[in-house]
Amino acid sequence: MAERRPEIDVEAAHKVLLEREALGTTGIGEGIAIPHGKLDALEDIVLVVGRSAEGVEFDALDFRPCHIFFLVLAPEKVAGMHLRILAHISRMLKDDAFRKAFLCAEGREGLAKLLEGA
Repeated sequence: MAERRPEIDVEAAHKVLLEREALGTTGIGEGIAIPHGKLDALEDIVLVVGRSAEGVEFDALDFRPCHIFFLVLAPEKVAGMHLRILAHISRMLKDDAFRKAFLCAEGREGLAKLLEGA
């Protein structure tokens, strides 16, 4: 995110995400984490997608490592849109075939193509 959106205060974003995690894990199980938070300084919603073949310990609800990550940062003024995006991500990730395709997609281009069709 810092590389593509240098105007975003990464330390502030990190703090917001950690504060949200302190309320309860965003590692929802099935190898999925959807960390999210709100930053006043943002003009638009920022979505960062990632994956880890090895998995990352994320204090997930099922106590298993997370492999799929959707990070969502939103400005305070678009709370409704923020919630709709989180709901859409959640619906996509309930589909076993989508999760497998996500993990198997070839590089950034394959992942981008998969997400464009979702």
